[in-house]
Amino acid sequence: MGSSISKSSLTEKDLEILQSLSHKPKEEILFWYDHFIKECPSGKLDKEKFVEYYKLFRKNENVEDIARHCFNAFDIDKNGFVDFGEFLITYVATNSPDPRQKLNYAFNVYDKDNNKSIDENEIRLVLKSMLKLLSVDVENMNFEDCMQNIMSCLDKNQDTKISKAEFIEGILSDSYLFALLSPFP
Repeated sequence: MGSSISKSSLTEKDLEILQSLSHKPKEEILFWYDHFIKECPSGKLDKEKFVEYYKLFRKNENVEDIARHCFNAFDIDKNGFVDFGEFLITYVATNSPDPRQKLNYAFNVYDKDNNKSIDENEIRLVLKSMLKLLSVDVENMNFEDCMQNIMSCLDKNQDTKISKAEFIEGILSDSYLFALLSPFP
């Protein structure tokens, strides 16, 4: 998807594709596109520019760390940039009322090495970012106990890796984990 929609203007075909994927009307897509290009005239966001753009949507929150993790999930074609198409599709999905769709993208945020599973180190990185976002003082809590509890709740088959199915089902069955581990409001 990435490279065909990073031009200075959207073609009718681009709009049709984005309407189909996002289920948004043409006028709304054009509004978002104008805003995106105004903030990013090149049509592509590298990780640092993405963090700044992401902060526009989560004002008054400490989102730098989590935005860096989110970049990997938004960069669908893994070229090191997020173009408008990638941004729109992922942003729509992460703001969907369907928690499964949100958690599908959250899993992609956590799966740093893209191996289709999350290990303890990947959970540790994102958990620290989420706790920072929630203004929790990690120094004054038993972080390792928290990590072990999360791993035992999610890693149902105890293979030290969390599959996408384990992740989604585990978080959906625990409102505390859902509030703590979902990077998308």
